[in-house]
Amino acid sequence: MNSLVADIGGTKTLLSVLEKSTNGLTTRIEARYPCDQFESFDDLLTDFYQAYDIPKISYACFAVAGPIIQLSENHQTVNVTNLPWKLDNHCLQTKFDLPELTLINDFQAIGYGVESLKNNQLVTLQTGKKQAKEPIAIIGAGTGLGQCFLYWNGNQYQVHATEGGHVDFAPTNEEQLELLKWLQCETKPIAFEHVLSGPGIYKIYQFFAQQYPSNQLEHLKVAEDPSAIISQLALTKKDPCAERTMKLFVECYGSQAGNLALSIVPKGGLFIAGGIASKIINLMTEAIFMTSFLHKDQMKSVLQTIPVHIVTDSNIGLMGAGVYSFIPQKDKFCLSR
Repeated sequence: MNSLVADIGGTKTLLSVLEKSTNGLTTRIEARYPCDQFESFDDLLTDFYQAYDIPKISYACFAVAGPIIQLSENHQTVNVTNLPWKLDNHCLQTKFDLPELTLINDFQAIGYGVESLKNNQLVTLQTGKKQAKEPIAIIGAGTGLGQCFLYWNGNQYQVHATEGGHVDFAPTNEEQLELLKWLQCETKPIAFEHVLSGPGIYKIYQFFAQQYPSNQLEHLKVAEDPSAIISQLALTKKDPCAERTMKLFVECYGSQAGNLALSIVPKGGLFIAGGIASKIINLMTEAIFMTSFLHKDQMKSVLQTIPVHIVTDSNIGLMGAGVYSFIPQKDKFCLSR
């Protein structure tokens, strides 16, 4: 049996055809598309079908960056965060002749993929004391900031997507407080996603550019992905402004990961996914992230027991969507309640 799966983010979309066998899931076709080249997801999927010889599809699951609206038991829609796209599973089923299609949140998909991760797909920041069947939490900065959690329902882990990336940004020192005040000159309220995201990295850089010499600002204004340039400059230590930017970014990342850990107490582990962490491993493994993570006054001893890992597999969302696609429809409804 084959499943058509997608991981739809604000910047890129990954598409894959997965085949299920006794050995698990195998990738038959895989493609990556920049979202800004298509007016709608329908146009992107049409391009995919025209470019590849798509086998018979038995199931489909699309993981989307945005809150899923459940109109009825089997009818779903979603407006993609940071994109003018709207997906409707009934319309897509009809247009592309799909026998079954489920929409899930992109971080919900990561939740379904996290159990299949192997040690070589993880970088451990804190071993902690993992406990079986205990809650698991996931956070990940990319185009936006995603968060979800898993809890054991007696038979299996059930994944719950959240919009926790939109909670208020809470400064923990004077420098972060000055950043908040600067950001508030442009928009209010300020959420953690305004800081912990690709666009957030560029905003932090602009903030520091007022204080530190930068010959990159004009170049970054026209760059396709300024955050990637800034993180690379920081890693190579070629720009003091970029170094300060990424130091503050990692510091805030650790702080919000600690907030999530205190909210869920994920004794099964906290996983850092998203498109940024795996690209700045050298910065994430420095002391600043875990120092900020543990900086919670009397709760430090609780946080020290939680395993903390960075996910390095960029296809975890696709694999999670694949896992979910093969769950029987009646069980999907129970898991999404």
